[in-house]
Amino acid sequence: MSRFAFIWGLLIVSWACVASAWAQAGTRSYVIRRLYEPGQKQRLNAVYSLRGDTRSSTFEQSLPIAIDAQLRFDTEVLQVLENGQARMRVSARYVKQSIDYFAETELPPPYTETVKVTPSGFPSEDDAARVVKRVKSGDKKEQEEKREEESFLGFDFLLPPSFFLQMIGLNVVPGPFAPLPPGAVREGDEWQVRYPTPFIDTRGGKLSLEQATIYTYPSTVRVIGATEIKGRPVLHVKQITDTEINIRLDDLLIEISRLRDRNIPRGTLRGTIKGEIDYYYALSDGSLVQASGFEKLKLRAEYAPQTIREWEPIEEWAEWEVQATFRQTLAEERTPAAPPKPPARPAPRQPNRRR
Repeated sequence: MSRFAFIWGLLIVSWACVASAWAQAGTRSYVIRRLYEPGQKQRLNAVYSLRGDTRSSTFEQSLPIAIDAQLRFDTEVLQVLENGQARMRVSARYVKQSIDYFAETELPPPYTETVKVTPSGFPSEDDAARVVKRVKSGDKKEQEEKREEESFLGFDFLLPPSFFLQMIGLNVVPGPFAPLPPGAVREGDEWQVRYPTPFIDTRGGKLSLEQATIYTYPSTVRVIGATEIKGRPVLHVKQITDTEINIRLDDLLIEISRLRDRNIPRGTLRGTIKGEIDYYYALSDGSLVQASGFEKLKLRAEYAPQTIREWEPIEEWAEWEVQATFRQTLAEERTPAAPPKPPARPAPRQPNRRR
């Protein structure tokens, strides 16, 4: 009886393996990688909107938050390296912006930087070290700015917690960078990426700024399948974020606060981040053809009770609940034309031989 059960179980396992193999054989796999060419240029247009409200210890009623913006990203491939990476110039500028609550009247200044990007679609890991090295060994003006920064003794007051709320969750527009699949993928495959925040972790001042890490939060990316956008074959993937964050502000406060005879100020930033973003990558070269989605944040930043008693900040806590939405499209794409082939030389004429 036991032998019969064993054989029956073996048949079931074998059938399951065969069925799985058949299912995988009928599902197409995709490999998406960015293919760079020198002189390749792209322009991405994006529309961004944020709505929500905020409260703090300084006012009882909720205040509305409203931001509407139009952005433009321009990229140009300057050089393609042997390992498939490329040096790319990335420029970003606000074409239009209206803000309610932040009281800003001018557009943010345009930004241009040259970065090294990988076939995975993100800047290379050693690019951050290159930028740091360039800043440390910069020109005279940069050195003077660095000396002024080193002589900065810190604020003699605590920044309002609402300032820290503005440092996270507002950069939902991807621009030219997005999470490409890590390898060959099929419909339904998933992988995880981690997004950085501007907040540092020095383990309570035990690590230097060079050794410090940064707080990140996870997102899951899922392959939806192949489709077309304006006749162009693309791969559709969806990024899903549903996470809680708990960031200690102590390490950042150590760097910006003047302690004098007071204890280190302490605070936290807690809340949830939820959202979905749809990415569409060209199957031919991995270009980000279109992206759209939303991100909903419910955050609260506050100082510790002892810090409030000792430092007496104007604002003790602040919280907001906002939702940011965006839509981005590939507006222009120019690839340098291949140089024309030189005309074929006519075959040399054979001299007539006399008989």
